[in-house]
Amino acid sequence: MKTLYCFIVATLLCVVPLSAQKPVQELPEMQEWYRWDGAQGGYISYLPGFSADGGMNAITQKRDGDPTWFNRFAYDTTNQFSWNGGAWTVVQLDLNGDGIPDYIDGEGRVYQGLEKGKPPGAGFGRYERGGDKFFVADFNKDGFDDMLTPTNEAKTFRIIFGGKDLTRLRSTQGYYLRPYSTGVSAYINEKGEPRLLTFYRTNVSEGFYLDALQFETKGDSIVVSLKQLSSIQETKADKNQQIFYPTMSGLYINKAANERTFLVSTKAGDIRMYSTVMDKFSLQLTQKRGIGYLYLLQGSVDGDSIPDITTMIFYNNVLRACIISGSPLLGFEPRAILGAVSGKCDITSSTVFYIGDVTGDGIGDIGIADSYSGCFSIFKGIDWRKLSVVAETGKPDFTLRQTEPNPVSPTGMAILPATLAHAGEYMLEVYDLTGKRLGELFKGELPVGDVRIPLNIKSLNIAAGMFTLRLSDGRHTQERAFVITK
Repeated sequence: MKTLYCFIVATLLCVVPLSAQKPVQELPEMQEWYRWDGAQGGYISYLPGFSADGGMNAITQKRDGDPTWFNRFAYDTTNQFSWNGGAWTVVQLDLNGDGIPDYIDGEGRVYQGLEKGKPPGAGFGRYERGGDKFFVADFNKDGFDDMLTPTNEAKTFRIIFGGKDLTRLRSTQGYYLRPYSTGVSAYINEKGEPRLLTFYRTNVSEGFYLDALQFETKGDSIVVSLKQLSSIQETKADKNQQIFYPTMSGLYINKAANERTFLVSTKAGDIRMYSTVMDKFSLQLTQKRGIGYLYLLQGSVDGDSIPDITTMIFYNNVLRACIISGSPLLGFEPRAILGAVSGKCDITSSTVFYIGDVTGDGIGDIGIADSYSGCFSIFKGIDWRKLSVVAETGKPDFTLRQTEPNPVSPTGMAILPATLAHAGEYMLEVYDLTGKRLGELFKGELPVGDVRIPLNIKSLNIAAGMFTLRLSDGRHTQERAFVITK
């Protein structure tokens, strides 16, 4: 059985812990590392191993130019591959079982991986995908990855089946056991069997259902059917009562520990955590929730190997996103806060994604995208276990924002906005991506509050590319990536 890859796109849970929580004023802040306006969608595709020439990871997003970036080396925003209009959501999977990643773009085109660590070949074919939410696994147990997508019709789902010949892939449409259901998640259980989680609401009840996926080959077609295994059902007081939030419930997966915890958000203000072992829903923990959205990440952003979660809390009377470390069964205790974002970017209206180690420090990072404001920002991951929340290293006295303009002309002037907690002598230096110091742009006294540090880019006499600005007051240091155009 191939390893399960389960991508839960925009799974939102309204959860904030009300117990066992650190005072939020003591939480270390994750730094906004880079911002690039112009997003036209709220989804980010993370493609690990897309290119072996440095950073290994690629990111795609819907924006002008249909770019694929951050794939040659950390911070690289040069477009490296075109998805022909399908970059708004790209799925990575091994369709033909050769160990080399293949891809299906947002338009349903297939791209065959030709060599490990290299971009794929040109796209071909056009398969109906359904909605933006997708789940990847070997559902029919034939040795090839498949992709299941709930459709926007709320009564069907589609599966594209992998196979040796990518020009002749089979696909099928399945129907939920209960009409007008909502697909929540799909996965492979501990015995290697495919399973589907759905939600169904009637005038008298609401519930989540665990169904077995069953396949039958008829000629060149694969027919899929479902069989109910377990359910979570509650009776309504009246037909207008809402008991659960189906779009705010999802499956947390930690592949290394073989952990699958189904998180159910309720209208009453609870978050229920169910085990799905032995194909039975078993309630493990119930916790009160507060305000804000929660996103299940695909990796760790706090220095360990366990996938994390982000949610919203009030931090210094402002609604901010924070990091919940690891398994939800350990409790929803905030570990770090996402710092303030620059410009019009708003975390509270953005979707949060794991994007791998973009910044090159060995810790996974977070990308946020907001289609309303056109914002895309990267926040550096943080190992909260190595930070003392009372130490100055955990509470920097200044914050750097994105350069103005962004990107910067190699022959012009730019501004670096910053917020300083104290006046003093500061030094601003420039480094390349290998950590080599390239020069000094500013040294002198700066006042407390919001400042705008002038940058004479021409004085650097360096080629176009991505670089690091490093501001220091002798005790603290903060960094910010910036781009110089050709």
